[in-house]
Amino acid sequence: GGRKDDPAVARIEQDSQIAAAVSWLAEKGLLHPEKHARAAAMAEGTQERLDLVLVKLRLIDEEHLAQALSVACGLPLVREADFPPVSPFTDQLNTGYLRAQRVAPLRQDDETMLLVMADPFNHEAANAVRFKTGLRVNRAIGVGREIDGWLASSATRAGQDNASVAPD
Repeated sequence: GGRKDDPAVARIEQDSQIAAAVSWLAEKGLLHPEKHARAAAMAEGTQERLDLVLVKLRLIDEEHLAQALSVACGLPLVREADFPPVSPFTDQLNTGYLRAQRVAPLRQDDETMLLVMADPFNHEAANAVRFKTGLRVNRAIGVGREIDGWLASSATRAGQDNASVAPD
């Protein structure tokens, strides 16, 4: 229970963190006011999140968004250089699902897993990983394309990438 589990409270917190991330981008000169206005109008019209619209329209780079979300959400930013060669969870977690959600389970410390996420507000994916592994999940922010690349190479190294192998 508690207020944190209330969807309305979670939504308000998410909206304020996205607004803080967008403000950070503007303060750093990474988002020009006219681009911000254009994306805000589109986000309102489509009911999409502003941060996702900014990336979709290529008005900001995924890397800059990851930095901004890290600051706004108070979560660590984990870069590709800190990813292990292979995911320690390839036997437990479906790589296709992880790719679709853009989340990377990097390591386990005791009963806790570090889950690097392109979208820190994807609570559904974090909950699914927690359910599947039985571990507590600590979220961190990652750059989407770095997560994508690592999952692809990690799956290949683990011999799990059947999606790209033609059937016999």
